[in-house]
Amino acid sequence: MRSILIGLIALAASCAPAFAQTINPGAQRFAHIVLVDTGMFEQAIGAAKEQLGPSFRQGYQNAPWATGLDADKRAKVGAYVDTIPDLLSAALMEALPEIETAVATAYSRELKPQEADQIANYLGSEDGLAFLKAATGVALSTYKSGGRRPSSAEMMATLTPKQQASLNAFARTPGGRAFTRVGGNKARTIMRDAIAKDVMPAKVPALRARIRTDLCAIIGDPCLVPMP
Repeated sequence: MRSILIGLIALAASCAPAFAQTINPGAQRFAHIVLVDTGMFEQAIGAAKEQLGPSFRQGYQNAPWATGLDADKRAKVGAYVDTIPDLLSAALMEALPEIETAVATAYSRELKPQEADQIANYLGSEDGLAFLKAATGVALSTYKSGGRRPSSAEMMATLTPKQQASLNAFARTPGGRAFTRVGGNKARTIMRDAIAKDVMPAKVPALRARIRTDLCAIIGDPCLVPMP
């Protein structure tokens, strides 16, 4: 979850290296389960909107080109800027299939096909999804509160005894050990890079151009909003 949020904040990253298209089916299922079936991606976007909305408005209204506007135009600019997080969210949701492919490609490089299959089989099960949704909930609440990240034991306590036993059994398999290997910082890097390097930089210029066009329509001539 936090890795997705970092990626959202890094939308303006430049230089997007093309990612390889060799994907094993298990890695594709793994990526889809984590991003889509758990609701993680959509929830992360919602959390980011709440955090980034006020900073967008403050940043635009304090920009040099905005300080000379009359009160009516400043109010209209502020109202429009409040919609920018929704524009970003829509762009991200539209790009989700590409982001999923980028994540799957990265995991295909990190995992053997049989490891990816075992991971996808477990995470796609009722117990596996329960574990992922619990982890997503913990990450989301931690991000929103800005507080201490709960320990693994605290997160495990949210699972039923059956789910805990299932997770412990999975952890002892080759797939479980591989899942641990690609977790933590590795998972955060994969998710962040998929958003901020592999997919979104190609889409950001058009989004910036649209925002500038909309703002210029509000401001009129001369429009001093910097070119994207």
